[in-house]
Amino acid sequence: MADRTGAAEIADTIGTRAEVAAALSALSEQDREVLVLSAWYGLTAKQAAVVAGCTATAFAVRLHRARKRFRAALLRAGHARPVHNAISHPHFIQRESA
Repeated sequence: MADRTGAAEIADTIGTRAEVAAALSALSEQDREVLVLSAWYGLTAKQAAVVAGCTATAFAVRLHRARKRFRAALLRAGHARPVHNAISHPHFIQRESA
């Protein structure tokens, strides 16, 4: 994400790398997988569902729940401000199925 436009804004919004790493490591492997498929690789729910071996609907539910747990983990990791804006950033939003 570092070379994408707005990376500085993302960093300002979601906190330091250490906080994010701590929050991600606190999540289950399945939660990390759905977040990475969506945010890092930019896959749609349909594409990510193929990778995860589930339906697009099941993936969307998993992603929603993983985002909630990620927010909570960020707060526990020491992130002082609310993170709802971070999770609503375009890189974290569920893309429409193609």
